[in-house]
Amino acid sequence: MTKTVKIKGDVVSIEMEDTLTEMTLALLRTANPLGAKIFEEALADIRTKAKQQWPVRQPTKIIRDEAGEPKRTKDGKVRFRRQKSKGSIDKFYTFARVNGPIIEVGVENRAEYAWAIRMGMDTKGQGGRAIIIPLRARVANELMVKPLRRKSRKVISEYTRGLLKAQSEV
Repeated sequence: MTKTVKIKGDVVSIEMEDTLTEMTLALLRTANPLGAKIFEEALADIRTKAKQQWPVRQPTKIIRDEAGEPKRTKDGKVRFRRQKSKGSIDKFYTFARVNGPIIEVGVENRAEYAWAIRMGMDTKGQGGRAIIIPLRARVANELMVKPLRRKSRKVISEYTRGLLKAQSEV
């Protein structure tokens, strides 16, 4: 399975297939399937927890009638105008790449502004759920970077154990 990599600059953009990286990762997956499974499970866990806690813009403007009273739905709830969300909650991406002698595995949010989102007083998640993150903290750090750091030692030791087990079987 080849992957196309796009590198964009101000004037020039390059598009190429990243077959060498895919071949190397496929080799590592076949050499240590237990390790690959551990990586995938850890990243999937971090990704689902981050999506559950990711802030989403909530509707704030109330629709009013001519008399200035808020319009209501059939259920009696106040109607809001829909705020335009850029949908950063749907831009999570799990990656694995070879960068020189280093294998990088991680979770990232591909929204351009994801790093800048901070926790506020009234910040809520999808569906209006409360989010438990320290006030003024950067959401990407709290939901992706810190959990990856916490799990990295355990995952690497299990990956190494699986690699040694596969090597002893040969």
